[in-house]
Amino acid sequence: YTPAPGPNSARDAKACGVDPAFSLPPLAPRTRPGEWLEYSPL
Repeated sequence: YTPAPGPNSARDAKACGVDPAFSLPPLAPRTRPGEWLEYSPL
């Protein structure tokens, strides 16, 4: 069982071809109380 790769085999996002500057577009404002959970980015 290995929880994470060792220092020699670990890679960052850039090495995997992922743009680290990527961000999600802003969400529309919530109008109903339950929408915070439905549209939560978590």
